[in-house]
Amino acid sequence: MRIGLFFRKRNENLIRIVQNIASHILSKGSTVMPAPEIQDILPDCPAFNENQPCEKPDALISLGGDGTLLHAAQYALRQDIPVIGFNYGFTGFLTNIEKEEIYQTLECILSGCYKINSIASLKASIFRNGENIKSLYCLNDFVLQRDPSEKILTTEIYLGTQKIASFRGDGIIVATPTGSTAYALSAGGPVIDPECNVYLLTPLCSHQLSGRSLVVPEEKKLFSNIFTKGIKTRFICDGSSEIIVKDLDRISIERYHRSLKMIVLHTKSFYQTLNQKFQWGL
Repeated sequence: MRIGLFFRKRNENLIRIVQNIASHILSKGSTVMPAPEIQDILPDCPAFNENQPCEKPDALISLGGDGTLLHAAQYALRQDIPVIGFNYGFTGFLTNIEKEEIYQTLECILSGCYKINSIASLKASIFRNGENIKSLYCLNDFVLQRDPSEKILTTEIYLGTQKIASFRGDGIIVATPTGSTAYALSAGGPVIDPECNVYLLTPLCSHQLSGRSLVVPEEKKLFSNIFTKGIKTRFICDGSSEIIVKDLDRISIERYHRSLKMIVLHTKSFYQTLNQKFQWGL
């Protein structure tokens, strides 16, 4: 079996842990394939190559927090690879395999004793003067956000052909059910069970008392028209990659045809994780 490894924080402790995990995988007769940006940590192992699908891992392990997993998920989405997160971050809602469970989890992965859940993802296309200038894909959320130094941002929201809202404020969050426990939750949005076929629209610091979150069916495409006087208005994908958008740009957001394959063990449910990480229902 070919196991991919991905991490971002280059501290001495995490590097040692990654090297130990790699040694354990190799001792079981499997192959270790680091992501290209960390191959220098494991120079004797072949990096996986996005341009050559035959040279991709059978499963990808992310070591870090949820932000690291979201980076790894971009690889996993593009190459249709199952992914799992080992928690070396803070909250670790997505990366819910804790340090003491790592080697037990590795044995399950190497022996195939796991199942795969399909996690919904979204696709955004940005149009300028009628031309598609950029397409992005997210697991958690897209955020349209003004710069704090600039004036209020106005967005018109359409669901299909029907206009449903016009918000004035700092921007909007469009989140998947998985992303409902991330930035959207901090902005006052609801928690959504990941089995629901919906996505979530949450205004950021709306200058209207009526500005509240809205849950919409995933089969409907959402459009946003942007009206901004700023030059730093950003459209952000999963808290990492971003593009500067301009006045009169138009964004379409829809369910992406490919879901993320998330490796899960039978020991934890969504609600157990919700209870453990956020003390929900206690």
